[in-house]
Amino acid sequence: DGGSIITARGICWNTLQTPTTLNSKTSDGTGTGTFISSITGLTPGAIYYIRAYAINGSGTAYGNQVTLVVPAQLPIVTTATATALSSTTASGGGNVTSDGGAAVSSRGICWSSASQTPTTADSKTSDGTGTGAFNSSMTALTPGTTYFVSAYAINSAGTAYGSAVTLTIPAALPTVTTNQVSNITATTATAGGNISNDGGSSITSHGVCWSTSQTPTISNSITSDGTGTGAFTSAVSGLSSGTTYYLRAYATNSAGTAYGIQQTFQSLAIAPILTTGAPSPVTYLSFSGGGTISSDGGSAVTARGICWNTSTAPIVSNNFTTDGTGTGIFSSTASALSPNTLYFVRAYATNAMGTSYGNEYTITLYLNVADQTVMDIDQNLYHTVKIGNQVWMVENLKVSRFNNGVAIPNIPDVKNWVIPGTGAYCWFNNDIATNFGYGALYNWWASSDARNVAPAGWHVPTDAEWTVLTNYLGGEPTAGSLLKEKGSTHWSAANVDGTNQSGFTGINGGSRFADGSFDLNGFYEFGVFWSSTEDTSDLAASRTLFSSKGSVSRASSSKLIGMYIRCVKD
Repeated sequence: DGGSIITARGICWNTLQTPTTLNSKTSDGTGTGTFISSITGLTPGAIYYIRAYAINGSGTAYGNQVTLVVPAQLPIVTTATATALSSTTASGGGNVTSDGGAAVSSRGICWSSASQTPTTADSKTSDGTGTGAFNSSMTALTPGTTYFVSAYAINSAGTAYGSAVTLTIPAALPTVTTNQVSNITATTATAGGNISNDGGSSITSHGVCWSTSQTPTISNSITSDGTGTGAFTSAVSGLSSGTTYYLRAYATNSAGTAYGIQQTFQSLAIAPILTTGAPSPVTYLSFSGGGTISSDGGSAVTARGICWNTSTAPIVSNNFTTDGTGTGIFSSTASALSPNTLYFVRAYATNAMGTSYGNEYTITLYLNVADQTVMDIDQNLYHTVKIGNQVWMVENLKVSRFNNGVAIPNIPDVKNWVIPGTGAYCWFNNDIATNFGYGALYNWWASSDARNVAPAGWHVPTDAEWTVLTNYLGGEPTAGSLLKEKGSTHWSAANVDGTNQSGFTGINGGSRFADGSFDLNGFYEFGVFWSSTEDTSDLAASRTLFSSKGSVSRASSSKLIGMYIRCVKD
């Protein structure tokens, strides 16, 4: 103790040599002898110089200096929140807030989907050295997978880890391929695909989609062929024949819908699809028809028309017309036919696949076909004839009353005949005994009266109905020959062209002029007939037959003229 009591003792230390009690120190009792000191607050990895000291009345004495190297500690590191950037990459990082007393030689993040405490033995990044914040990029991740991520820092003391954070990688689109299309027909095909990867999310639907436009999607026509991965087969239906289609396999998961490569195929063509239009008479030797081609079957229609025969199911090797090409509505006329013959009629259309036919109709071109007789209200009997789709009386009308029983005024005298507006009739030259067989002469008001001068179920023909008749018989220039009675029983000897081929048996009989006189000179030369059609307030449509020529003439005649009436069936 140097001869003086030791009042304090301990050790002192510093990072500089020859530390004194002015530096860090301990106080470890008094007196002489051995003592032990505990040093705290040291910095890991630092070098310290240490001396013991003792104090008595003479001052402070120091022992020899020793050197201490404090061992380094693990670094202190925190893990930053990880953020998913895509279905296979993510960003993360950390912050080394202390190097533990030894230089940080490596830092980064490590991750695992199997362990909640990943280490550098798992996947990792290397993001430099030293302390401070750092960023990391994670790659080659599996879509739809949950990972545990920790930051790490390495110094001489070892590897330190931050707390693990959780990261779930979003799912990716599935990986799907499209099979070649096979078993192609006009309306169906077989397709499919293979899903090799679900993208980290369950496949909720797969199949194929197709369209007549490229890059089809599930908003077009699709099949639904189950769920999950692997190969699948699809049955494609509802195709249009002869059409080019584009097809892709598809697979849907939570990330969306993925498509395979596009395949192109063409459905097989078929024969055209068509319907037959109802035929109608044009003349006694021809009829009009046609059809509608709703589909060319996927191959251009190169010929179309109608075909007919006297036996059922006519084909183009029988009689036929050629009426253009392509689809749509077309019209045809069959000619050089025979009257009173039953014909079977179908439309046809031809493409590269063959000829198809529409539904079948029948038609008969009636000419001079006797029909049932008819009796007027006066009990006069009339024979009738069917000409085309019309039925006409063979004799001129003789009735003296309207169909409701009201008498038609019989006006023999000239003075009252020329009074307009009232229906009237007479006999030619006022001689019923001689001329009854020719029928009565009527003014136009009698022919158009609403009380109907014709028998029940019959009427005075309109101008249009007269035109139908004459057109059916070949038109006004020639129809007269077919309408006139043959020979000179009634007509003059000039009637050399009257054939009565129609059965109408049109005869002469003259007329009564508008002034009330009778056309005596024209009695054997003309047959004049009213229609019920008014042309003007004074004139109405009529028809005239001539002994000297085979035509029919339409005229606008004074309503006062007395003419004959031929009735047509309703």
